[in-house]
Amino acid sequence: MTNSSVVVFFIGEALLLRGDVEDKSFCGDAVSATVEGFGQLQIMVNNAAEQHAQDSVTDIAEEQLFRTFRSNFNGYFFMVQAGRPHLSRGASIICTTSVTAYRRPDLLIDYASTKGAIVSFVRAPYSALAAEGIRVKGVAPGPI
Repeated sequence: MTNSSVVVFFIGEALLLRGDVEDKSFCGDAVSATVEGFGQLQIMVNNAAEQHAQDSVTDIAEEQLFRTFRSNFNGYFFMVQAGRPHLSRGASIICTTSVTAYRRPDLLIDYASTKGAIVSFVRAPYSALAAEGIRVKGVAPGPI
């Protein structure tokens, strides 16, 4: 279980929800609490991740691979899935990916793979959601 928090802001107010974005039911509860507390969902920013440097693909244990995907990708998917019914024209979905999705990742093989999956995830529903006036964007920062 990843120790995650969801912070929701609405014009000078904040709602802090503790839970695990790997858990689909928590994502649904977080979206419900947001809509209940603020009456709407206009911007969704997905920005949860973990990374583990490894020298070789053969050094990545199965559990590490699954955990990295659960943390870095599944949470984004579950949040968008839960939030989609509450998003209307003018809303935005923003997902943090990484420059490692586009450049040689060297030691971050599983991390870069999850960030590449997020790039595809951002692109996949783009046309359908754009037709409804909902923006879907990926942000790919470099090393920080």
